[in-house]
Amino acid sequence: MGARMVCLWLSLLGFSPLVWAQDEPEPSEEDPQSSEQLEQEILGPERNPAVDSALSGARDPFQPVFDTPRDQGPTVRRPRPPGVEGMDIQELELVGIVMMESGNIAFFNGTDNLGYFLRAGDRVYDGRLVQIERDKVVFEQEISGTPGRRTREVVKRLQPLT
Repeated sequence: MGARMVCLWLSLLGFSPLVWAQDEPEPSEEDPQSSEQLEQEILGPERNPAVDSALSGARDPFQPVFDTPRDQGPTVRRPRPPGVEGMDIQELELVGIVMMESGNIAFFNGTDNLGYFLRAGDRVYDGRLVQIERDKVVFEQEISGTPGRRTREVVKRLQPLT
């Protein structure tokens, strides 16, 4: 009896229980314009994900984290030739030095377990042999990855037999 009284009072005040149960009218399928307008109102204009991430400050996961400076360009090492010309200075082991009047000769053991005789001026992969003395050899090593052409001196000493 209480529910009937509430409905009666609400109807007298101008509220109808049927109005509460009504939903918004759905757009009809006959009118495609209204459904597109409703979609535009709800979703907003179409968005490009690339533009959204750029505007939000998020980085692109497919781009490298650290960019190489454009003025240097990528550091690409040339393919290694066979033999001693394809070995780095650090890969060569000084085994002996032959002292002659016509010029000194240094004897190296390579990574391929072969022996190589080098004279001053001979090139290896990352530099050239500059000087051969009685107990040491001096290489001029080219440093890659730096702007311009830079070199440093590398000294290999002959180890005495014990």
